[in-house]
Amino acid sequence: MEERILSLEREVKLRNLKLSRIEEKLDELLSMLIEQKVAARQPDAERHSANEDTQVQEQVPQPSSKETNAIEETEKDKDDEQERHEEDEAVPEIPVLPVRTVNAFLTLDHNCARNEAFLQQMAEKLQQNVVASQKRDRNARRVMETLVTNDVLCQFSWSGRDAITDSSSPSLFPKYRFADLSGIIALLVKALSFGLNAEQTEQERFSILKNIRSVVKHSSQNKKRFCQTRNE
Repeated sequence: MEERILSLEREVKLRNLKLSRIEEKLDELLSMLIEQKVAARQPDAERHSANEDTQVQEQVPQPSSKETNAIEETEKDKDDEQERHEEDEAVPEIPVLPVRTVNAFLTLDHNCARNEAFLQQMAEKLQQNVVASQKRDRNARRVMETLVTNDVLCQFSWSGRDAITDSSSPSLFPKYRFADLSGIIALLVKALSFGLNAEQTEQERFSILKNIRSVVKHSSQNKKRFCQTRNE
């Protein structure tokens, strides 16, 4: 009986051993199947991803010709702004005064309009001729005579003038428009507002411009007066 029992136990152990081996084999087969499926799906996933990238690239809108032109204009504006900034940084030299040619006077106007530091330096130089005890119209004439010769100033009028030639009147040469010289006007206002703060300068601006306009208007008379004084 005992032998029978022992024999049965051995058979059970053998069967259990076979079952465990079978389970191991099944696990190995299952692992292999999973690896094969993963390997088979990977190329499909890569192809799918590549297709998605291509579709995304195709869906990205390309700029139109108008948009391209707008971008180019924006870049050009940036370049122009950079050039203006570089011009502003380079302060021109103070010219020899009084200015003796129209071209030099126009160049001075350009520099005053484009460069704040230069404008300030020029104003401080002209303010040396402002006498606080004198009336502004007299100071305006003194500052203008320091800035530019009457020979040059006579070639300007406040509103400008075309050449006039007919049988009933003598030939009148064209005159430059002084009102367009924004840099020169800013310089003169700054010089003649010596001792005033910003608010006071703004309040007196019309009066200062009136004095400047009067000097321009009477430049020919001032030139004759200067010539007579020099001859005497």
